[in-house]
Amino acid sequence: MVAKPLLAAKLGSAVSSARKARSWSQDILAERVEVSKNHIGYIERGEREPSLEVAVRIARVLGLSLDQIFLDARRELEAEKAFASEAYPLFAGISPEMRAPILEMLKAASQVRAATKPPRGRKRAERR
Repeated sequence: MVAKPLLAAKLGSAVSSARKARSWSQDILAERVEVSKNHIGYIERGEREPSLEVAVRIARVLGLSLDQIFLDARRELEAEKAFASEAYPLFAGISPEMRAPILEMLKAASQVRAATKPPRGRKRAERR
């Protein structure tokens, strides 16, 4: 049951990456796919899974096959699973008291990463 939202997130990430590789905004992709910008945003954030019809249109508009989009999403998912399976044994032998500071450090690193991302909604030229 956890895999479904995770797969949706990875699928959305694949769509977002393909869109950005073409320097398209969500508005442009939405117009070409004939859905709302909000719908594209939901898909890219993994909040909604596209219907088969919409997935086919997204792939066609991006010049990709459905296989390519789903394969990219699956590769990302498998990479995360591989990382988790490698990290889990490292944590298994650590006491709960030692885990807490390690988790806090990881959370802090994640917050730093999130804080250093460019703000959403700004055009590429404004970021420079």
